[in-house]
Amino acid sequence: IPSKILGLILGAIEGFVITYVVLFFISQPVFNLGLLQDSKLTPVVLQKIPGLSNVTSGMVDTFTEIYDLMDQYSHSDDSDGYSRDAIQIMLEHKVISVEYVDKLIEKDKISVSGINGVLNQYR
Repeated sequence: IPSKILGLILGAIEGFVITYVVLFFISQPVFNLGLLQDSKLTPVVLQKIPGLSNVTSGMVDTFTEIYDLMDQYSHSDDSDGYSRDAIQIMLEHKVISVEYVDKLIEKDKISVSGINGVLNQYR
């Protein structure tokens, strides 16, 4: 009987992990699933599962904010404004560092007007 109880506990943990990973990936803005965005359960699972949500909460918040930003700029041609705001969100959540953005600018990988003002806030 103890092995069955242990199996039940490990099976439940495995189910939570699989559910979390699947929801994490399909809730990304790339998939744009309206059903998940309107769901009340998705944020609970992504933000309340102990251990997993602590590790990925910054990324989930970053993706959510950038997706919302995409909605704000959907009727605008201001690509520099969108890029600048997206970089600011990533810096805020520590997804990227100022040094990394500096390297991208130095190598001419990105060119965004007004980016130095954003970077100076995080130096």
